[in-house]
Amino acid sequence: MLGKALTTAAAGNAAGAGLYVEDVFSTYLYEGNGSTQTITNGIDLDGEGGLVWFKRRDDTGNHYVFDTERGVGGYLLTDFNIAEATAGGLLSSFNSDGVTTDGLTSFNTNTHDFASWTFRKAPKFFDVVTYTGTGSAQNISHNLGSVPGCIIVKCTSTTAAWAVWHRSSSASPNDDYLRLDSTNAVADAGVSYWNNTSPTSTTFTVNSSSDTNFLDRTYVAYLFAHNDGDGEFGESGDQDIIKCGSYTGTGSAGNFIDLGFEPQWVFIKNASATGNWWMLDIMRGASSTNSAYMFADTSAAESSSGSIVEPQSTGFNINNTGSGTNTNGASYIYIAIRRGPMKTPESGTEVFANSFGISGEPYWFESGFPVDLGIQRYFTTSSYHYFADRLRGQAYLSSQTTDAEATGQTFATFDFMEGWHVNSGASVNYISHMFRRAPGFFDVVAYTGTGTYTEITHNLGVVPEMVIHKHRGLTLNWTVWHYEVSGSGRDWWEYGGNLNRDFAFGNKNT
Repeated sequence: MLGKALTTAAAGNAAGAGLYVEDVFSTYLYEGNGSTQTITNGIDLDGEGGLVWFKRRDDTGNHYVFDTERGVGGYLLTDFNIAEATAGGLLSSFNSDGVTTDGLTSFNTNTHDFASWTFRKAPKFFDVVTYTGTGSAQNISHNLGSVPGCIIVKCTSTTAAWAVWHRSSSASPNDDYLRLDSTNAVADAGVSYWNNTSPTSTTFTVNSSSDTNFLDRTYVAYLFAHNDGDGEFGESGDQDIIKCGSYTGTGSAGNFIDLGFEPQWVFIKNASATGNWWMLDIMRGASSTNSAYMFADTSAAESSSGSIVEPQSTGFNINNTGSGTNTNGASYIYIAIRRGPMKTPESGTEVFANSFGISGEPYWFESGFPVDLGIQRYFTTSSYHYFADRLRGQAYLSSQTTDAEATGQTFATFDFMEGWHVNSGASVNYISHMFRRAPGFFDVVAYTGTGTYTEITHNLGVVPEMVIHKHRGLTLNWTVWHYEVSGSGRDWWEYGGNLNRDFAFGNKNT
């Protein structure tokens, strides 16, 4: 779906009242260089503060966590219960637009693949606080500005478990605890962890547990908000960007979790039984055909499987049937963060690019932004235009044919910050047209038909002015609607053409 011209759509951006999700959260993928490397993700950690989390993707490696309250010198490992450790050569600075790493190999090994997730401190999104234990009940002040949805606490001065409180862990979460460094199900803590006291918009309470409040030990707490129609983000300052909730497994694909927004990052744990902490995001490939995932509680390399989390316009489907995310009757908790960008682009180069094939690079086609739709063609001879997109993952369609979607193969790779890759060999004889999803410009929606009248939700933010549609499972024509084309006595959305044919536009009301 394509919206109005960028110059028109961008006009309302200057008056935006709230922060955008891209101001406070980033998934950034990079290749290690074994030396100083600056990760420029647009997140102001130097001025606002926050957390950055690193993990090697292509081999085993610990999860490294740094935050601005403890400084660049100290790190924690989510897959271990050790105290804060210090080492030079890991992280050298928190910047106004990201972070800078040094040359040690823990999360910067030369030529290997890494992921980073950055959370900026912001009201109704995320906060970091440190405190010293007293051994008895005490209130810990925070600046989240809302009741937390999830709190993760780690003792920094000695070995201790990562203690997790989640608003939906059970019917009585204030006497529950989970461990981020463990696969254990939710357990009864009584009053020892959270004093059986509900957190508020200004404090949370800890009691005598060594994991949360032992006398004279030091602690750090990471607080995640839960927006429930009270978020203060986006151009109008009234949008939600983070949810902490729960769902019940069905054992069947298509278990839909309604968020009210499309997610880009999802964190899932089976609360009622043993299970890992699943980390999935759209940058590494959470789609309708495949999902790349890592576990926060292990050092294992990234794995990939069929669709596990499938983002939808207003939530996500859980499509696998295993105990990790979807056992029938099991209870699961999650944290989900909204997809960006939320900001209307100010120039065409932010969201559209053309590129010839590039040899010898990690990606074939260079865009300057994460690609959501790539259209690729071999242009020196007769060839098809292939459409591949991040939302569908390992699948493609050809606009010159009526063929159904081709799946079950690794046609394209989208896990790059500035381009995309076609997995069939590089050549300068290929060209690609690349689009990024953004309000007022372009959107992609994948949905399942019902056979009856259905309204399809999109996130374009404006009334579409061009829609290109293709049935993914059947051999059928492509359909195109455009607001400048209309038939006698008909609105433009009832009068369409076929992308795969040169016929004139006609009645598409049937």
